[in-house]
Formats: sequence, structure tokens, C-alpha cells
Amino acid sequence: MAAMAAAGPGNASFAAPAPAALPLADSATLELFPSLNDSALAHEIATSLGNMTAVAQTPSRSGTPGWTTALLAALISVAVLVSLGTVFVLLHRNLRRQRREVLESFLSFQEAETAAIEVADSARQRFLARASRAAAHTIELVAQEQEEQQEEQQEEQQPEQQQQQQQGEGAEGAVQRPPPEHEQQQ
Repeated sequence: MAAMAAAGPGNASFAAPAPAALPLADSATLELFPSLNDSALAHEIATSLGNMTAVAQTPSRSGTPGWTTALLAALISVAVLVSLGTVFVLLHRNLRRQRREVLESFLSFQEAETAAIEVADSARQRFLARASRAAAHTIELVAQEQEEQQEEQQEEQQPEQQQQQQQGEGAEGAVQRPPPEHEQQQ
């Protein structure tokens, strides 16, 4: 009972060991911390530190992991694989959607370009048809003008030829004169 009384009112369940038995209660520590002279407090601190070092120094288990660790590792692996598969599926769908959009825009652009080419081609064909009709009409007009000019020249030359023939008959020995210059130019 004396040991219990020495331990203090709250620590009646165990007896305090002698201060020399405490590993942390050396003379330097006792000089720095005089409250450690209380043997019950010193024993409690030493016990706590001993428990902490015992927990920190527990040897790790070596060998094969338990079935819970293996199951947890398998579940994590499956979750990672499912996540990666989901990401790849989403990326693939997104890529297909973007490719489809690009192809649709390209096809619409190509259709618009084809339509524009067809419109330009039909306009060019109409222009060429009008130009060829205008050229044919111009050629006809030029041909008619040339025919009219030739007829006029022939009409002008016929009276002169008749006069020359009459003069030639009347004056066979006379010298024939060349026609005037304005008639030669035509």
C-alpha cells in the first residue's frame, strides 16, 4: 500500500519503479525537466514512449499478401482498366463524330462547288451560244454588204464597159485610155 500511496491518488493501480530503472530519466534529463523527478509521471512518460517505440518498431509482415489485399488490388486493377476503356470509347466516339462532321462539311462544300461550277458552265455555254449567234449574224451582214458592194461595182462597170465597147467599135484605130484612178482603186 505504501507503493500505491507513493504513486499518487490517480495511479493506484501500479507501483512506480525506481528512477534508475527509467531509460529516459538520466541525470541530464532530470536537470532540464525537474518535474520528471516525480516517479509516477516519469513512469507514465516512459511507458507511453515505450509503447510508441514498440508500435513504430513492430516488424513488418513479409511474404504473400492476404486475400483482402489481393482482392483490393484486383478491384483497383479492374477499376483502372474499366476507366481506361471508358476513356478510349469516349475518345473514339468523339473522334468518329468529328470525322463525320468534317466529311459532311466537305461534302456540302463539294456539292456547293459542283453547283457553282454547273451554274458557271451553263452561263458560259449561254454566252458562247449568244456569241456564236452574234458572230454568225455579223458574218451574214458582212457577206450581204460585200455582195451589195460587188453588185454596185458591177453596175458601175457595166456602163463603162459598154461605153468602151462603143468607143472601141467607133475608133478601132484610136488609142485606148486607161480608166481613171478612182475606178482603179475600187
